[in-house]
Amino acid sequence: MTHPLRLGRAEALRDRHPELRASVVVDPRPEDGPATIRTALAAWAAADPEGTHHLVLQDDVVLCAGFLDRLTAAITRFPTVALSLFTEWGSATSHHLRLVSLFGASWAEVIDDYVPSVALVLPTAIARDFGDMAGGPPQAAQDDVALAGFLRARGVRTLCGIPTLAEHDGQESLAGNDAFGPRRSVCFQDDVLGTVADTVVGGSFGAAWRLPVISRMVVPPRLTVGIRAGATAPWEVLDADAAFRRLGVDPAEAGRLSAARVADLHDGPNGHGSGFAAHLLETAWLAAFAAGAVLAGPAPAVRVHPPAGPPDLATALASPVVRRAFGTLPQGVLHATGDRRAPHDHDLDDDLGSLMLEAVRTGYQRVTGPQTATA
Repeated sequence: MTHPLRLGRAEALRDRHPELRASVVVDPRPEDGPATIRTALAAWAAADPEGTHHLVLQDDVVLCAGFLDRLTAAITRFPTVALSLFTEWGSATSHHLRLVSLFGASWAEVIDDYVPSVALVLPTAIARDFGDMAGGPPQAAQDDVALAGFLRARGVRTLCGIPTLAEHDGQESLAGNDAFGPRRSVCFQDDVLGTVADTVVGGSFGAAWRLPVISRMVVPPRLTVGIRAGATAPWEVLDADAAFRRLGVDPAEAGRLSAARVADLHDGPNGHGSGFAAHLLETAWLAAFAAGAVLAGPAPAVRVHPPAGPPDLATALASPVVRRAFGTLPQGVLHATGDRRAPHDHDLDDDLGSLMLEAVRTGYQRVTGPQTATA
């Protein structure tokens, strides 16, 4: 799906992937102004009724190596749900995926109030229903919001996998999303290619019961922790201090640790100065710290299906998926404000990634005690 201004990009994407036998659908009324829903309805309505599933790609997507085989494996694993093949590094779903990856899972439910639709697969009947919109066109101008309401009304779950099979190439948004800066994947398959991540498309599903999330809908972004009693139970949303106290962690101590570690990053012998906001990095550090704390909690923070043994810190932090996913966490926070001083996604990969993994380890040890200091 594309806009006339980006038709060439869509055609190039189609031509790079002849194995998909893709067709290009163009906004039927671009003169009416920005609204992805028009193009999306046409793209979903184009689903072949003889097929079992329909894939819609936006024109600014990059597909991973071996995409079709991986996609087929994912559909075989989850044939009745919507499958989002991308979520960006600052979404609520990205936090869900980071947490379940610590527990060894590779799929989780989308928890944003929109469906990430850069690369999305629907069962054909659902796709055609959305395209037809028998009840009239949705009120939302953007397809991701309209899809969320449509799928929720029909009881269709949306899952996202980690690593993602698609990446967003960061071109200018025609839908007004530039305020969020670059919107890269939480962990793209090609960034961990050649590792154990090659096997995860058929992996386990994780559902969080306690989930740290950074909200970007407030300024500055802030950390909250959602707690629920079951997969269908409502979330109780706690501010970070209340959540830390419930986990047995002193919130003041957590704040001091965060400030000290970020100051080290800025001012140490290899420091990077103050070109980006320290308070945003502190929020990212606390989110990773909270993930480590819930990993260590006495009750499972994530339920994994099929069931797995208790999570192990050393194993979790050795995973290339976990390392990449937590390495993108600060970028999702730093770019959320649209601050162009924020570093490019590869400029500080090593330093920011190490900072986040240390935060996970520290949060875990604050709950389990000093006996895990060498984990």
